[in-house]
Amino acid sequence: MPFALIGRTRHPEQLPYVDVDFENSMVEAVSYLEGLGHRRFCFVDSGGAEHALSGYGPVVRSRATFAAEVERRGLESIHISCEESPVSGQDAAERLLATAPDTTAVILMNDNASFGFINGLEKHGIDVPGDMSVLLIGSTPDVAATDPRMTVLTLPSTELGRMGVETLVDQLEERGEPMRQAVVICRFEEGQSTGPARR
Repeated sequence: MPFALIGRTRHPEQLPYVDVDFENSMVEAVSYLEGLGHRRFCFVDSGGAEHALSGYGPVVRSRATFAAEVERRGLESIHISCEESPVSGQDAAERLLATAPDTTAVILMNDNASFGFINGLEKHGIDVPGDMSVLLIGSTPDVAATDPRMTVLTLPSTELGRMGVETLVDQLEERGEPMRQAVVICRFEEGQSTGPARR
């Protein structure tokens, strides 16, 4: 049966797919924040051991790339996982400030926790982006519409949908095209939640 995946498994060698390039999107996020002078990073995701999707590909790939990039660049880092809710986002902010209060840059990959995370920082007098920059990765402009509006690497959803359909049509029409296996990087949109490191 002809099919095409939007997303991919751990070993997709024989499968036609299109997917988000989470690895290079994370590299871009770290590079952008380092370019603003940040040296102390935190990555907040939704892949805790208690989470139903703890082995979810985007989380696994992003986490591994973040760890490799901060080590390669000689940056300080902490990693926090939380559930997908505003309350959990507030809790993640509390944990960050308790364990690594000198952090100046956060990469956040947890849409439903993002509002709570920002509120949690503000509750403790942390100015975004004056004291801490926050970048949302793998999300949408609608989710990024917080106050301040977040800098975001947006998912290439429309492009992936088009490519997925094209991949399937190639098979249905037996065009003889090579099996498509493609990834697309997220699109960078600068907001007001990131700025130069001040400490």
